[in-house]
Amino acid sequence: MERRRASRRQPKNGYPHCQCAKLVHLKEYSAEKPPAAIGDGQVNWAEDFEVCEGLHQPEWYIFEQEEKGYDVWDSAAQSLAYLQELSW
Repeated sequence: MERRRASRRQPKNGYPHCQCAKLVHLKEYSAEKPPAAIGDGQVNWAEDFEVCEGLHQPEWYIFEQEEKGYDVWDSAAQSLAYLQELSW
């Protein structure tokens, strides 16, 4: 059986072990009003998706959502609507 040597190519993010990722865990950030729904904070989601797709080609994106300060279902609906606007 032939063994393949892992590529030593350095990705743009500087982490040689991060050449592919099946799962990417993401969470919104807001210094002004934590916790924030996706699209309601300071994360540049379009740029983050572009980087993920360019470097990792993930199969799944997992979005973490805080329960504090929000109705969970309203926050999930707001986050989903925002992501659909981005076509992701």
